[in-house]
Amino acid sequence: MPAVTQEILVRGCAQARAMPDRAQLSVTVAGEGPSRNGAYGEAAEQANAVDGVIATYGDALDRAATAALVVQPKTPYRKGESVRTGWRATRPASTGSLTSLPTRSRSGPP
Repeated sequence: MPAVTQEILVRGCAQARAMPDRAQLSVTVAGEGPSRNGAYGEAAEQANAVDGVIATYGDALDRAATAALVVQPKTPYRKGESVRTGWRATRPASTGSLTSLPTRSRSGPP
């Protein structure tokens, strides 16, 4: 008769919880106006304000980039025809990865 070996069999599952170490950030601004320059100017003003707030995060921001600027006419269709009613400009202001999130008050930007 063969010798009986002792065997221990364990089955189960586990979970480990941890705080995220990275956050992706993407902000898009838009401006509208009666002219291309008016729409572009409004979008640029808003984008500069957003870029200023994002820049306050300094070392916590892994990278930041402007992806594109699009200026296009607003042309709704009326009675089967395209009618230009103004201009719209959009710009992804900043995208990046935050590697550490500094403590900020919830009342607004710094």
